[in-house]
Amino acid sequence: MKIDEASIDQNAIKLIKDLVGTSYDMIMTNGETDYQFAEERAYMMMTLGEIQGVLDMAQAMKEVLKV
Repeated sequence: MKIDEASIDQNAIKLIKDLVGTSYDMIMTNGETDYQFAEERAYMMMTLGEIQGVLDMAQAMKEVLKV
């Protein structure tokens, strides 16, 4: 398997789509109580952190390819 910048981008996009899709599923199935709103907010913040992690990993992999 050849790893190049395009394959890194493609896999990063797949991971981000999965993370975002899961987040929307959770929001749509929960109710409207204050506790659930706080729980959803925490979940969304965690998801944003995971997305940033995917982006950081992809950038680091691209930098290794350039060497």
